[in-house]
Amino acid sequence: MRTHSGILPADIRAGLLTCRCSTTKRARRLYAGAEMALVPSKFEPCGLTQMIAMRYGTAPVVRETGGLRDSVVPYNKYT
Repeated sequence: MRTHSGILPADIRAGLLTCRCSTTKRARRLYAGAEMALVPSKFEPCGLTQMIAMRYGTAPVVRETGGLRDSVVPYNKYT
């Protein structure tokens, strides 16, 4: 993301945060404050990450696999 941030228009800011949270309270605050949660898993049997993100109003961006396919509704404004 940082590699491609130079080609974005000046009025668009992209930030990336990775965090290994030691407390549930802090993790939930991060989910609640984020605009989207990126979950690029190739294998995901259940997928709690996107469920927690959706609970706090964060849009999950996922790969269609396993539990991610079952719990996230695809969005395409043209269909």
